[in-house]
This record gives sequence, structure tokens and C-alpha cells, in this order.
Amino acid sequence: MISAWLVMIPGLIAPTFSKYLVSNGVSYVPAPPVYVAEVGVGILWSRDSRYLAAQALGHQFKVPATRAKLRDGQDLIYGSSLVRVDTLTGDTTEVFREREGVNVHSAQFVGPSGDLLITTTEIVDGKIGWRLYFAPTGKANATSVGNFVPSPISPAILSSPTERRAIVAYSDADDKLIVTEVSAEGIRPIEGIEGWRGGQFSGIDQRNQGVLAVYRFKEGAARPDEAEGGMFVIDFARGTARKLTDQDPVPTLVRPNPPLFRADVYETRRTRRSDEPGVSPSTMPTPELIADGLEKNFDLDFLDETRRVSMARGIWRYFEVSPDGLKVAYRTDSGFFTRELVPVSKATAAKLAGG
Repeated sequence: MISAWLVMIPGLIAPTFSKYLVSNGVSYVPAPPVYVAEVGVGILWSRDSRYLAAQALGHQFKVPATRAKLRDGQDLIYGSSLVRVDTLTGDTTEVFREREGVNVHSAQFVGPSGDLLITTTEIVDGKIGWRLYFAPTGKANATSVGNFVPSPISPAILSSPTERRAIVAYSDADDKLIVTEVSAEGIRPIEGIEGWRGGQFSGIDQRNQGVLAVYRFKEGAARPDEAEGGMFVIDFARGTARKLTDQDPVPTLVRPNPPLFRADVYETRRTRRSDEPGVSPSTMPTPELIADGLEKNFDLDFLDETRRVSMARGIWRYFEVSPDGLKVAYRTDSGFFTRELVPVSKATAAKLAGG
């Protein structure tokens, strides 16, 4: 999760609250918050910042259905689901719903946009393991790809930044490293990686190749720490791997771009209202609130060099900013929301600057 604290440097003037922010000559104003669900955890953004995914509760009950349930005295029982939010259209789609014996372990976006690869934890014939599901954009429900793997250790997954596919690495029951490529078409083995026991991805290099570090125990090793390793680069488009030699340069990994605006999250305290009429609310938390940790809510602002814009109030501590730096997903006591900064026209920017 992303959270940031503003560090004040002596001699600098603190940014003042404003209706807008400026970056590279473009002015941005915050749009109203958008409700997604009652609860959202495991928040992640697609690389193009268009799609948001989260494990959510309560998104599936629209206003008419809620009215009908309340009218008929039915409970609003929420099932946990993985949802994908298209922030361009505002549509929220349930791509996977948990059920007995099947829970979402993790999810990640595959490729440049909104395709989702989901890892579940499942119990099959009394054995715990995992399975993969793929949910490309334009398809409402995720479908299973590959077989159930009876292992409590989930796979390592690396998504391509350009191709709509991901690389999955895991050790089978015989401690043999298996590396495959997963896409909407299914699973295919990665050629050129054999004879290893385990592996872990290091990241993406500057040629958009995956970097995989592998290991195995030396033949006849007396201790488990007597191991040897290697490193492979994986071509996502071709589905092939090449082992690096001592003559190859160490891969330079791609680093994320710096945020467009700084984020400042700071603690606030809930107010306590008395049941007695005419009594003003107290700004001091009660002992009960302190004991439960419920007095800790936070405010979130975005800042440029001279301005500060309020993005959210009363949030839970963690939030996620999109890669383009213009959107944020956060949770409050009232629900799970997104909010974005919208670029304005030059005429509007001039009016904002003129007060």
C-alpha cells in the first residue's frame, strides 16, 4: 500500500489549501468521490491507471435491490468478491466471487491495461492448494486456467508491461521448478529453464523482459544451505528464456516513475457526539475509542510546490495512488471510494489562477 508523509524542510513555505494543483503547466481540480463498495482491501491499479481492482464487500447490492431487501425484512448478507472498476466509464464488474473452500489469495493486472490474473487458495479432496483464473477486459467472469496445484505455497507471478500475458513460477511436489506463461489463451511452458528447484522474480528489465533468479542444491550437498543459483531473462512475446552468463551485464530493472504530486496523510481524531440535546460534540476521543483504536482516522491531501488540495477526509490509514498520479483509492467508515484529479481547459485554469 502507498502512504506518504510530508516532510517540511526548514526555510520552505508550507503549501496552502487551494481548489487546484499545477504540473507542467496543466491545472487539475478534484472530481467528486465515487463510491465503489462497502469495503475494499487488496487495492491495485492497472499500469495505464484506467482500472482498479480490489477485494470488496457490498458492491453487488444496487439501490432497488437494497430497498426490496429492507422492505421484505431480509438481511443484507455480503459475499466477498474481486471487483474490477473501469474509472473511465465508472462501471464496476464482479470478476470472481469467493465460495466455500475457494478464496482469493492475490490478483494482479496483466499487460498494459485491465486484464486480471487471480490466484486462489482452494481445498480439494482435503488438500490445500491454489489455482489460477484469468479475467480479460470485456469478460465479466474469470475462468480457470491450468489445473489445481496441491501446494500451500502460492506461485511467483510477473506480469508483462506490454504483452497481455504473465509468467508463473512454482515448485511442484517433487521440488522441481515449473515456469509457464499464462494468458487468455491458456498456459504454455517456458522453454529453456530446466533442472532448478525454485525461483523468484526480480522485476522487469529495460528491454521489457522478465528477470528470474533460480536456485538448486549442489549435487551431494550435505547441508541445505549449499546451493547454487542462476539468472534468466524471459521474452514475454516469444515465451522463451535465456540464462545469463558471467559475460552478460547485470540487468537494469525498470523503476516506477515518481508521483505527479506529493501525498500527505496525517492523523485526525473522531468527534464524539452526546445523546443529550444541546451538548456540543467533544474533540477528545473517549477511552472506549482509544481502546479499540477507532480514534485513528486520517486526512489525505495532494500537493504541488505551493498548493495543497484536499482529496479525502476520515480515511483509514492506507490508500493507493494510480501510476499516473491522478487517482486515489481509499477506505473510510462510510465505504470504499475512488477520486481523481481532472485536467481543466486553459480558460478555466486562468479563472482559477485569477481567484
